[in-house]
Formats: sequence, C-alpha cells, structure tokens
Amino acid sequence: MGRCLGTEPEETIDPGGGWETVKLQQSRLGLIPLVEVHGEVDHSSGRSLHEVTHRALGEGLRLLLDLEHCPYMDSGGVAVLLSLLARVRPQGWLGIVSANSDLRRIFTMVGLTGDGCFRCFQSRQQASDAV
Repeated sequence: MGRCLGTEPEETIDPGGGWETVKLQQSRLGLIPLVEVHGEVDHSSGRSLHEVTHRALGEGLRLLLDLEHCPYMDSGGVAVLLSLLARVRPQGWLGIVSANSDLRRIFTMVGLTGDGCFRCFQSRQQASDAV
C-alpha cells in the first residue's frame, strides 16, 4: 500500500536515555494529527507517549495513533489512551491505526472498543477514507 497524502513527518521524538523503548513520529493524515509509535509502550516510555500525544492533540478533538510498529503495550500505555479519551469526549475521538491482534484484544478487554470515542482502523488508508 502506498503512503497516504499528508503523512510526511513533522517531527521525530526519540526519548533517548537508553532506558526507553519507543520512538515517536508526529505528522498529520489530512487535517488530523497522527503519532506513529515504533517500539514497545510500557510504564517508562508511556511518559513520552503521553507528552507527545497530548501536545499533538493540542486544542483539537481528534487524534490518530499508528501502532503498526508497536508490538507491545502495558497498562502504562493503556492509561495514556484513557487520558486521551477523557480529553476528546464527548465531541471528538481517538483513532488507532494498524494495531496488532494482541493490542486489539487488550483494548477489548479494558473496554476501549465499546467506547464511541475510540475508533480502530486496519490501515492508514482506511483511516483516511473515514476522516
């Protein structure tokens, strides 16, 4: 699948320090801010994810989080998603793109997929078509 228009990176954040396991790349998909996650999201890297996603969301009500290159997320990452949902409710939404089956199962188990403000997309193209 080709790259969707409007997804050129604006900023890459590498928290560094040797103890964090995630690299975050911020861009846009059309008019929607998009944060691409490379690596595992755990309690230590969750802090960086929280900072970057909340900054990307800004005053907006919609955010896409691309998890294609995120093989693992613990409760620290889920807490970030919950905090983002709290910010976008009731008028906006949080979109998850390309999450693997393990992550989708976690999202279901914690009740995220039953939340009308939480959307899952199989690909960036599907997300682009929906927004």
